[in-house]
Amino acid sequence: MALLRRWVQRRFGAGWAFLALGLGAMGLVVVLRTTQPLLLPSWGHGFLSQGLPVWGGWLHTHLNNDMIWFAGPIWLFLAVLMVEGICLGLEAQRGLREAREAVLRSRLAPHFLFNALNTLHAQIETAPREAQGNLERLARLFRQVLERSERPTVPLGEELAFVEDYLGLEQARLGERLRVRVDVPEELLEAPVPALALQILVENAVKHGVAPREAGGEVRIWAQAEGRRLTVAVEDPGNGIGAEPGTGTALANLRERLRRPGDLRLERITGGHRASFSVALR
Repeated sequence: MALLRRWVQRRFGAGWAFLALGLGAMGLVVVLRTTQPLLLPSWGHGFLSQGLPVWGGWLHTHLNNDMIWFAGPIWLFLAVLMVEGICLGLEAQRGLREAREAVLRSRLAPHFLFNALNTLHAQIETAPREAQGNLERLARLFRQVLERSERPTVPLGEELAFVEDYLGLEQARLGERLRVRVDVPEELLEAPVPALALQILVENAVKHGVAPREAGGEVRIWAQAEGRRLTVAVEDPGNGIGAEPGTGTALANLRERLRRPGDLRLERITGGHRASFSVALR
């Protein structure tokens, strides 16, 4: 049993080690109690029962030494298989979740990179200084995406800085059509939020709420604490979500990353659309 505990603890942590111990102990008792009537008539007291002590009054009264030596290793093997099966299932779920998050992160690259490079290409000759600044923004964005591959949550202030670089590149493309307002109290900047969650909402707001409008519009980002919950919201003058195939996939993935289905809200408001998510304050 100690070997099973150490093996599971090294691989999966102390919690699974205690589970393995519990399964092993419970199963050993169940197997021996249920097989005792079948084994004792044919074995009698056995050659081991005379020389091998059994500790504990309950075990001495109810169990036979021969049965312990016979059924114990079998149950330990079955317990290992059970724990291994459970852990493999958890590994598969974790791998699927990580794969979905990797896809979610990678979606920043295709159309956004295409638009950013086109903007930089146009600025190189007409506004080289602005082009240099935007190139630095683009480099920071992709560096942060790579750094966040191992970080499921980041401070809200860090997420805001990431979004500001993103919006800076979009403003270089859309010009005065894209206006941004941020209302986030300073005391909330250290609160942890899912990585890239705010960027997803902002991207949808720009792509579907501002860019299609000839007059453009304002993207407002705000956050507030209510009790032990933090709400982060993005408002835009459009509908927030487009109708083309694949629209909403990132939002669906974000909903899965949040703890409760209701933690992501999409709603119509006066003059536009609001997308928000809430997480527990720590």
